[in-house]
Amino acid sequence: MRRGPLGRIAVAVFLVALTACPSSKPKAIPSTETPDSGFVKVPPFAEQSPSPSPSTIPRELLRSLTLPHVGAGQRCPITRRHTITAENTRYEVLGRAPAFLFLSEVRPDADGVFHYKDVYRAPSGWWLPYGMWWIERTAKDPILVRGQKLDGSSPVLLQGWGSLVGIVRTINDGHTDVELATGSLIRPTQSLNLTADGWANFPPSDIAIKGAGCYGLQVDGHSFSYAIIVQFAP
Repeated sequence: MRRGPLGRIAVAVFLVALTACPSSKPKAIPSTETPDSGFVKVPPFAEQSPSPSPSTIPRELLRSLTLPHVGAGQRCPITRRHTITAENTRYEVLGRAPAFLFLSEVRPDADGVFHYKDVYRAPSGWWLPYGMWWIERTAKDPILVRGQKLDGSSPVLLQGWGSLVGIVRTINDGHTDVELATGSLIRPTQSLNLTADGWANFPPSDIAIKGAGCYGLQVDGHSFSYAIIVQFAP
């Protein structure tokens, strides 16, 4: 059967509309997550930096880790929360001056245990209880943060806004692939978020853990060194 000009136009419009319709099945976005066997070791005194020319981490910040070991059945010596006020908002934070950690996506129970079952879990099995670092206005020098599991061998991986040091791997955070490491260097003067009342903050700061347990972060500056100890549970 021959079609007239209007019939041919109708068929063409139908074919164009058919090819333009999106598939009901979303296209998978490939991830470059590295497996647990694919850790990359950064030399002890080198940074992995977004800048083309890597700089050097101040050696005085690379103190020996003094985080406690927590044996089987022992109680996790968690760091108690306290309150700071920034931008007229009160935050329940961990740590002490000049760097405070605010765990923004997890909430503690009455015993101070943070529960992560509702946060994002990467395809490789890492849980991401996001956080934020609040830095006092008086802090100008770099701050090195390193972490480890205190009752096991699994590392704590950190993103932050600083350069990376230690063992580096790529994890998908639900939006894109990000690089995290066992250590992160924070440079307070490079914060893109300076509040009117003088605080510098570094959101978001991805923290990756493999599961429940007692975890420690050692925070080192030129004139201070302290630990933040957190217990995570599902």
